[in-house]
Amino acid sequence: AMVGLGVRLYVLQVVKHEHYREIVDDNTQRTFVKQPRRGDIVDADGHVLATSLPVKRVLADPSLLYPYQAEVARAVAPLLSMSEGDLLHALRPLRTNDSGVVYTNRFVDLKRKLTYDQWSEVTQAIARVSFDVDEEFLSKKERMFFRNLRRRGIYAEEDFQRIYPSGRLASHVLG
Repeated sequence: AMVGLGVRLYVLQVVKHEHYREIVDDNTQRTFVKQPRRGDIVDADGHVLATSLPVKRVLADPSLLYPYQAEVARAVAPLLSMSEGDLLHALRPLRTNDSGVVYTNRFVDLKRKLTYDQWSEVTQAIARVSFDVDEEFLSKKERMFFRNLRRRGIYAEEDFQRIYPSGRLASHVLG
């Protein structure tokens, strides 16, 4: 039995090492390309004609919100200027693609161009959501579920919004 176990370990760690290394790399390493901030455009006197302001892009992972999508939608919909029904529909955990295959929904783009203050209101609303459970008496795994729901269920990415302080006159020329 020990010889068989030793042979199996040898096969897994030496012979099939590269195969499993590729699987691990696919699961753990990703490349994200972040858009850089566009530069300011100024006139000859130094007055700003166009600039970029940092904003947030709000995203969700419905697989982490299940089965509490309704509570989250009720708390967050007014802050995202969405109806509760539309947000609940977007947060459904299972979707069907064009081929009729059902898949787990792990990404929803909810709203773009949210200011930092608006994003702060969203995070505070999520923190205040009541799930009708006493989290103190839950198991470690259940507490981890609610922590992930609050921290990763709805999240934000950095984005930029182009602003033209003098108005949009000739904005298509300025860039």
